[in-house]
Amino acid sequence: MRKLYLSLLIPCLALMASAEPVGQQAALYTARTYMLAKGKVINSTRKPFKARQNAISPLEETEEEEAYYYVFNAGNDNGYVIVAGDDRVEPILGYVEHGTFDPDSIPENMRSWLEGYAYDIKYVIDNNIQPSSPLLKKRNKINRARHAVAPLLTSRWSQGLPYQLTLEKYYKGDGTQARPATGCTATA
Repeated sequence: MRKLYLSLLIPCLALMASAEPVGQQAALYTARTYMLAKGKVINSTRKPFKARQNAISPLEETEEEEAYYYVFNAGNDNGYVIVAGDDRVEPILGYVEHGTFDPDSIPENMRSWLEGYAYDIKYVIDNNIQPSSPLLKKRNKINRARHAVAPLLTSRWSQGLPYQLTLEKYYKGDGTQARPATGCTATA
C-alpha cells in the first residue's frame, strides 16, 4: 500500500514542480539543444520578447518581466527557434532553418500567430493549468541532445519576393505600405 501511495505521489509532485516560468538561460539551453539536433549552433541571441495584447506592435524587448516566449537566432542567417517562456506548454513553439528573426520586419500573419501564442501562454499562467504527462516527457526528450538529420530537399520557398510583386500594396498599422504574402497555395 505504501508503494502505491508513493507511485501516485511522485508523478503529482513532478507535475507541480514543473509548473513554473522558464528563465532565459533555461530557454537558451533548450534552444541550443534543439538546434544542435538540426545541425545548427546558436552563437548569437536576441533579448527575449514578450507579446503585448491589443497593440499595433505586439513584440517588445523585456528584461525584468517573464517572457511568454523567447526567440534565439542561430546567426549568419542559419535560422532561429522560438522557445516557450513557461514549462506548462510545448517547449518549442516554432523554428526556421534559414533566415533571421527581426521583430521589426515580420509579416502580419506571423505577428498574429505570435500574439496567439502569447495569449495562450498567458491563459495557461493565469488559470494555473498544469502540464500533462506526455508534455513533460516531450520537454525532457528535447533537452537531451540528438543527432542531426540533413534536410531532404534543397529548394527554398518564400511568400515574399518575387511572388507577391503582382499583389496590391496595403497600409500597415504604422502608415507605411507593404505587399501582403502570397499564401502557401499561390506560391506552390
